[in-house]
Amino acid sequence: MRTRHLLSSLLFVAVLAAGVLAAVAVIRSGPFTSAGDQDSGPAPTPTVGLPAAGDLAAALAALPAAGRLDAAIAAAKAGDPAGLLADAAFRPVECLPDGVRQDLHLRCSALGVAPGTQVPVIIEREGREVPRTRDQAAAILAGLFRGANPRPELLAADRAGQVLLSIATDPVPYPESGTTVNGVLLFLTAEGRVAAFSTVTPDHTVLDRIRDDAAAGWEVRWASPELEAREREKHARQSES
Repeated sequence: MRTRHLLSSLLFVAVLAAGVLAAVAVIRSGPFTSAGDQDSGPAPTPTVGLPAAGDLAAALAALPAAGRLDAAIAAAKAGDPAGLLADAAFRPVECLPDGVRQDLHLRCSALGVAPGTQVPVIIEREGREVPRTRDQAAAILAGLFRGANPRPELLAADRAGQVLLSIATDPVPYPESGTTVNGVLLFLTAEGRVAAFSTVTPDHTVLDRIRDDAAAGWEVRWASPELEAREREKHARQSES
C-alpha cells in the first residue's frame, strides 16, 4: 500500500514538473500564432514596372485592337471628342425622375425625354462611377483638350485584355469644378472601344492610379519619356522628404 502511494506521489511530481517546463518554454518563445495570425508587417507598396524605351506604334501593334487604339490616339491628339466617342461602348440606363437628388444631369426632364426612357451613357470615374450622356462626355473632353496640347503618355493592358490609354495635357481647369487637371485617362474594352474616362491632377501621375488598382494587374506596354521624367522627379522629391 505504502509503495503504491509513493509511486502515485512520484508520478504527480513528474507531471507537475513537465507542466512547469512547458510553461517556461512558452514564455521564452512567446505566444503561439498560426500562419494566418502572424504579423507580416506592413504590406509593400505595389510597384509598376516601366518598359524599356520603345516605340508606341510597336506597342500598339502587339494589341488586338491596334486599329481602333490608333484612331483613338489620333482623335485625342486632334482634340476631337466626337471622333473619340464615335465608336464608344455606351450602355443604356433609365433616366431619373425629378425627385432624385443624385446624378441631376440624368434627370428625364433635364434631358428632355419621357420618364422611363433608356439613355445611352459612358462612365466617368471620379471617386465613383458617374454616368454621362454622349453630349455631356463630349463637352467635358472638349474642355480638357481645347488648347491643352493633348498627347499620349502611357499605354497599358490588364489581365482581361482591357486597355488604359493615358493622354497628357497642359494644366487646364476641369469644366464643372475648376480643379486643375493635366491628363485624361481613357479605359477601353479589349476591342478598343472607349468605355470610361477619368482625369489626373498635377500632384499624381497615371502610375499612381495603376498602383491603386493593383488587383486589375495592369501591365505597362509603353510610357513616354515625359512620364518617365515626371516619375523620376516624384521619387526624388519623396527621397528628399
